[in-house]
Amino acid sequence: MKFNLRSPSFSSWFNTGVKMLTLLVLTPILLSQYEPKYITTWYLVSSVTGLTQFLDFGFTTTLLRYSSYHHSRSLDKKIYLQYLSASNGIFLLVGLIGLVVCIGTLYFSFSTNDELDVQITDYLSTVMIPSFYVFFSIQFKRIDSVLKGFGHIVKVYWINGAAYLIVGIILVLYLKLFSPSFTNFMAVYYAVMILYVFKDYFIARYLVSDEYIRFNIEMNLKAVVEIWAPTWRAGLISLSSVGLNRVISIIIANRTSVDVSSSYLLTNRLLGIINEFSWAPFYTRLPTFIRDFKRKEIRRTYLLKKIRFRQINVLVLLLIGILILGFLGNWALELINSNTKLLSTYLILVFGMLSMIERLNSMNSQAIMMSNNVSHYSIYCLYSIIIASIIYTLLRNDISVIPYVMFPAAVLIGIHLNKKAVKTILYEK
Repeated sequence: MKFNLRSPSFSSWFNTGVKMLTLLVLTPILLSQYEPKYITTWYLVSSVTGLTQFLDFGFTTTLLRYSSYHHSRSLDKKIYLQYLSASNGIFLLVGLIGLVVCIGTLYFSFSTNDELDVQITDYLSTVMIPSFYVFFSIQFKRIDSVLKGFGHIVKVYWINGAAYLIVGIILVLYLKLFSPSFTNFMAVYYAVMILYVFKDYFIARYLVSDEYIRFNIEMNLKAVVEIWAPTWRAGLISLSSVGLNRVISIIIANRTSVDVSSSYLLTNRLLGIINEFSWAPFYTRLPTFIRDFKRKEIRRTYLLKKIRFRQINVLVLLLIGILILGFLGNWALELINSNTKLLSTYLILVFGMLSMIERLNSMNSQAIMMSNNVSHYSIYCLYSIIIASIIYTLLRNDISVIPYVMFPAAVLIGIHLNKKAVKTILYEK
């Protein structure tokens, strides 16, 4: 088999593979070195910082789309630069909102949960530094979108993977050589991650013209309105789909015992890594799908076949990962004498099947949005509000109720999105 180093899928797998390798090395050390309450704290902070990333309300995806349009010469440069300038102010505002939300959510979680035993003296490492990481990571999303939209997605993934490998080596050496307290490790981890996101600026300086990465704010009201019109709905879709998973994790961390929450959060994190590894065949091709969608000479039936083929690849990879985790996960943890265990095989498979349905729904949603059609946002919002409310009401230290609440709604939404995606790809302009 010949590997194409310029392939978006292969470069994405390298990037994700490095993260998985880092996780495989880092997680056993954390699980053997720290008690379940610290593991719960670790994944709670991760869930909150992950959730606040969606407060960009789809600006990241929208900017990537406009960058792809400009790169394919279907969007005038002057208009594009107006969008880009307006996005600077938007991302600055979103970053400040994310900073405040992250601080508030973590403070509330730690101050109301005595089991986690997080003292106010620990808030610098468990609250403040992670919150500033959120702020900076949101700022550099703009540059990341420009780079990917301009066709540099392969280079970005290769550089990201190499940089994350350095991050992983630093963290593993720090844990093994110094055996730090949990709060010290948290501080170092998020400080290193702040440095990691800053690399995007230097990548952009090398790959694109300065005019595309210059930080100037000219809040052209017309440009802001044009960006906001499709974006806030797209953002609600992201917040309501992927963000729901983070909300459920936060609810579980606050409403179940440390043993239950640590097992769920660890399992959910590993499923998330598998999910991230599997999405490469579809999402790395998304800029290409968008460009082909805009090109009149591309037959829509051909485009639909390409999209379906990539979706099937994603689901097959996801299924393989779920089966491996379900049947071998706890066995692997026993080998390293982990203080925290995964959920049962049955629950891992159930949650895994649910993640497959949600992944397919997400891919169909992206296909619909190629035409800037985000009318399905209301369905996602209603679904998330109902599901989060039911889980918050019913959850009493038994997380087995969660998939049975989510399955029927996810399937019904999936049927609707599939029909809408096919109609969009074949007939929309």
